Amino acid sequence: ECINRLEVHGLFNHHLSCPVCDQPMRERIDNKLKDGIIWSCRRPCRKKISIRKGTFLESSNLRCNQVIDMLYFGAHGCLGKETAHECDIAKEALVNWHNFCCDIYREYYVTQNILLAEPNRIVDIDENMFVKRKYHVGHFKTQWVFGATERDTRKCPLVAVADHTADTLLAVIQDYILPRTTIISDLIQ
Repeated sequence: ECINRLEVHGLFNHHLSCPVCDQPMRERIDNKLKDGIIWSCRRPCRKKISIRKGTFLESSNLRCNQVIDMLYFGAHGCLGKETAHECDIAKEALVNWHNFCCDIYREYYVTQNILLAEPNRIVDIDENMFVKRKYHVGHFKTQWVFGATERDTRKCPLVAVADHTADTLLAVIQDYILPRTTIISDLIQ
């Protein structure tokens, strides 16, 4: 059931072609494996491939249900000792996975060139400064990020900006938000 959920949400492959004979492979039950399922070629080559191959779980030792639990708790901002206990993993591993998922989210939202809104839609905008300490000591790096969220669709482009001056933010707004859109901010409306 966990594997089906991960497939439905695009975290595992629905279909795979054999790298040897290029024929469609099928999922086969193999209870000796951690996941209990493996991709298997029906042709004479009999190639077998882990269902994790080519996914972000490829090098992970976690069980599928642990991954689902971590994603659920992480999406709700729960990263404490209790969550680590519920997921049956070390707290350090939970934090590492959370950081890994944040990197994936960031990469997705930064690489998406999302254009927001149609006439009569509402978009909330804001800018924030993110700070990263180098080796957790004195010196730190700052980065301003502009974000906008379309209320109806929840589309959300994030754009790294050099500063948060009016000229910079206006240029980003013109690039990412279509005319005749209602823009709401904590500073302007």
